[in-house]
Amino acid sequence: PTSFIVFKAKVYTEPPFIADLITFRSVINMIHLLLIVVLGCLTRVDSFSSLSQTPGSIAAETLVQPPQQFRSVDDLAAALHLKSDQTLQIESSVKLSKGLIQNKLRIYNNGVPIRNFILQAISFKNGTFNGAVSGWLPPPVGYINSTISKSEDELATITANIANNYSSGRSDVEIACAADLTNHTCIKQIDINTTTGKAALVYFVRATLSTNQLIRFPRGIVDAVTGNVITSSAAISRRKDHNYGGKSCDIIGDIVNIVSKETTCCPELKGGNLKCPGPNYGPKKKQICLNATYKDGYVILANKNVEVYTLDNQVDLRQGKIVKFKPEDGPNDEINGASSPAADVWYYVNQIFDFMIESNVTFPHTPVRAYVHFADKFENSFSDGTNMVFGDGDTFLYPLSAADVVAHEFAHIFVNATRVSNFRDESIGSLESYCDIFAKSFSAYLNPDGKVSDWTLGTCVTKQDNTTLRTFDDPTRGGFFKDNLTDLGNSFFYKGLGIFDRAFYCIVQEENVPINDAFKAFTNAVLLFWSESTGFLDNACGVYRAASNLQLNATSFFNCFRNVGIDLHFCSLVRTQ
Repeated sequence: PTSFIVFKAKVYTEPPFIADLITFRSVINMIHLLLIVVLGCLTRVDSFSSLSQTPGSIAAETLVQPPQQFRSVDDLAAALHLKSDQTLQIESSVKLSKGLIQNKLRIYNNGVPIRNFILQAISFKNGTFNGAVSGWLPPPVGYINSTISKSEDELATITANIANNYSSGRSDVEIACAADLTNHTCIKQIDINTTTGKAALVYFVRATLSTNQLIRFPRGIVDAVTGNVITSSAAISRRKDHNYGGKSCDIIGDIVNIVSKETTCCPELKGGNLKCPGPNYGPKKKQICLNATYKDGYVILANKNVEVYTLDNQVDLRQGKIVKFKPEDGPNDEINGASSPAADVWYYVNQIFDFMIESNVTFPHTPVRAYVHFADKFENSFSDGTNMVFGDGDTFLYPLSAADVVAHEFAHIFVNATRVSNFRDESIGSLESYCDIFAKSFSAYLNPDGKVSDWTLGTCVTKQDNTTLRTFDDPTRGGFFKDNLTDLGNSFFYKGLGIFDRAFYCIVQEENVPINDAFKAFTNAVLLFWSESTGFLDNACGVYRAASNLQLNATSFFNCFRNVGIDLHFCSLVRTQ
């Protein structure tokens, strides 16, 4: 779910048969089919619903309204009739105009957060809430013994078994053990069944498993009492098992400009690849300074924003080494038509931080870790929620270190930091699309005029002429993605990322909303309105409300979502402004 290129499907046959079938498909579909598959039975999208349809849920705006004011979160919780064992906590905030602050609030039951059901409330600078509250309160939560727990070892075993269950019966998949997991996360939560309204104490678990043949991303919701897996997924990315026989070429650079005493420097070297040359790094005019850390005669690609590691074609992130080189030698990582993936990733991540600052978006978790030269001939990139990982490509792709690919993976880390990141049903289609939107907005930021030069994504990493990985103006090009909710039907939910991609294109290109304003609306929606498993309807409603909060033309957003099959008449702007 966090890979830039991904295809989700049941696998009924072995890869050689798939390879025979794809001769009838476009090159882009070949890439989708070859790179990533999800093994096992995945959830399909059969219907589209909103949290408002959960039995017993209540619209917060029916209980509280202006001109009521509340001096604290606790006073607001009392007005919303929360039980004595329930509290409200501010999860994130965004500054609005006229000194107002929009807050995202999470309900906790005996100290355990409730999934999905979040509220939005506007406050003044002094912390007083003005009564403008929106969102859905969950149905009443009965008695839940929140002290029940599973040990981290137990949960690690369950997480490993999720990976094994999705790959059972395959001779090419190694059995996973708990000790093999990296970035294992276990979060105790209360999950509300949106069909029945019943609550259960659960753990959300996720991890990464990286071996010589495969990368697996097991995730699941685990019943905290029984240890049973309520729902799960395990994306699997295949790698080729032959060795790379090429030799890296030196990047010659002998000009160093010390910008600040022994702090940063501008090594002279090339960036980009054969299809999209540049940037041209260096201290001269018309060159771009990398502003790399300079210490003891070495250029080090590490600062407060990002640390770039090279894996030298290994698969275990723990084997990564900080990229470090003499200015006159360069990083020596030219490969597969790209001049220096390490330098490009370093440059673009630092630019992304500047982009976020200019967009008034705060990123709380730094530095980000980025890994280049992952595995052998790996034609993909991915994020595990904490790290960004970039392969060197092979037959179809150049190394995946282009600006928009780097921004897409960075967006996954940003989303994960907001607690929105998940894997269920429609939510993954929305989140993947947001990462596309983040990437396209960043690409526009890099342009001198700040405008979109084209509506594709990933064009610079595809080796074939006239090919790309995403198209916003027509996501259905290539025959894989859907761009209208009414066409998604019984398809796998990942195909739905084209819905929000197409809506974003409409908002910017057809409704003439400046791209950075549209980006802010989607980003504020992620920060304030989206939750773990909300689907297309609720997430579109969140963008619509965020646009209204930003005093943008909300009608433009309404119209463009309607054009992709999402009717927002159910989504009221009352008390969200």
